[in-house]
Amino acid sequence: MTEGREYLKDYTIRIANERQMAQHREVAGAYWNHELSPTEDFIKYYNREKYESEWGGDRVTIWQVASRPDTTLVRKDDIDGEGYAACRTYRRTGWAKRPGHDGLKDGFVYGISSVVTPPQHYRRGYATYMLSLLHLHLQPPSSIPSSLLPLKQDELVSDFKPGQADELPVALVNDSQNSGLKWAIKPTAPDFDEDKVEWIYRPDIESLSKELSTREKARLAEADVSKGAIWAEDPASTGALAFLPVKSTWYDPSCAPHPVGVRIKTGTPAEDPIVLFLTSFFPIGFEFLVTLISKLTPEYFPLALQAFDKAASDAGRERGFIWGLDPFSEIVEAWKNQPGREVEVKKRAEAKGGLMGTVYYGEEGQEGRMLDGQMWHWL
Repeated sequence: MTEGREYLKDYTIRIANERQMAQHREVAGAYWNHELSPTEDFIKYYNREKYESEWGGDRVTIWQVASRPDTTLVRKDDIDGEGYAACRTYRRTGWAKRPGHDGLKDGFVYGISSVVTPPQHYRRGYATYMLSLLHLHLQPPSSIPSSLLPLKQDELVSDFKPGQADELPVALVNDSQNSGLKWAIKPTAPDFDEDKVEWIYRPDIESLSKELSTREKARLAEADVSKGAIWAEDPASTGALAFLPVKSTWYDPSCAPHPVGVRIKTGTPAEDPIVLFLTSFFPIGFEFLVTLISKLTPEYFPLALQAFDKAASDAGRERGFIWGLDPFSEIVEAWKNQPGREVEVKKRAEAKGGLMGTVYYGEEGQEGRMLDGQMWHWL
């Protein structure tokens, strides 16, 4: 037991009851309060996501830290009482490619978000301890890296603010996947030929997800696993690709008529570059946000960039932002080589940067990494 934190042994985690979910809504709403999304709006979106969205229901779980139940009724009653920390988990389907194994293994991907501690309980280690215990509910201890088991760290920090990401025992961070690229939007080019592209709108997402699922699975099957396992989320997992486009309209209904992607027509649909994007999503920023790219090559990049200019300019955006590309990839080099784009490539900021860390529950002693960290994975 970490010195000075012995009291944590009296706490465990549980799936939140209605009262505890209400507490989580209030605390999370206050923490992420914004002039464009006051606490009451946050609570409205929170309920809508849990109870109405296609990715909600039992795919979204609220966890609480509560007093450990004892053999007495009083201690059992405590488990339904006040929460000391809480988070959300989102469950999606995915696959893993493992060294020494043929084919891909089906599995689940869990995303953790909205980690909060009530202000009166800050800096007592509750949230960090909760996340350590959460691993034990998702997988048996034998498959969890020892560094992530409860109370192995010297410092436990529970108020998750910028500057503290390195102190969390929960995530193995791939810095290359936490990069960001920003560039300048230009007015729509007079020679932009819209007949060469097909705009993608929100109602198209469901059918498109199956095509992107096939592509992602094929890309994973070709990945080199000589240095460890690689896993990927399935774009066809219920609500995965709809998550950002739908939520963007909750925050900013004016973006609803705008496209959320573009297909570059090559004459061979299976080889068409497909790019998904958002024209507005205030939790990340008021920029043109590219959330997913598939099969975009330098050959078709100039046309894609013209399409970005058209969509972004129509929505009044002046800068673009994309996550998770390899800073040394040919597509990033193509971006840099475009004149007048003021391209910046660097690690994303912790504030609104959506920094991502991952843990792979595989065979004992085996490391694993995520195939890529593009923005569509954000929760």
